[in-house]
Amino acid sequence: MSLCEATMPRPVYILCCDSMSIDPLTGLPSYINVYDTITVNVVPVATSQPVPLRLRASALWVLEQGEVFGLEYEHQFLFRDPAASDVLTNESPTAGQSALVRFVFDKQYYRADAIIQGQPFSGPGIYRIESRLRQVGADRWLTQYFPLRVEVIQHNHGPTPNLPSPPPA
Repeated sequence: MSLCEATMPRPVYILCCDSMSIDPLTGLPSYINVYDTITVNVVPVATSQPVPLRLRASALWVLEQGEVFGLEYEHQFLFRDPAASDVLTNESPTAGQSALVRFVFDKQYYRADAIIQGQPFSGPGIYRIESRLRQVGADRWLTQYFPLRVEVIQHNHGPTPNLPSPPPA
């Protein structure tokens, strides 16, 4: 077994939420409004564009006790659209990929966060938000993913329909 395989971190969780806060004493995150499904509202205007949104993806990775600290890793978020073969995100150097983040595992846990803004959804379906990690120089990525269900609704903001006339007295 190579050094790279012996010290590969393990995925702990990945989730999507509105926002988060960090406890100043413990450094632990609290996630606010965690999603498994989101509803995208489409306002009927000339272009029928969905209302922009903002959500956060957060992923946690761990080195098990006895594994080697101090090695350099790369992390990246991917946002996969079920209707396209490409990866999507508005945070990317190329469509669908966030920038590669290099870091050193100098403590047991590594948390990565990304903000998804605007309107990245092409329609309803199950989108896949991926967190992937590898040791610098390695070919193989470890990946964990979050299946985010997206529902699209369109509001009818046309004129109020005429109410029925009251019955004759």
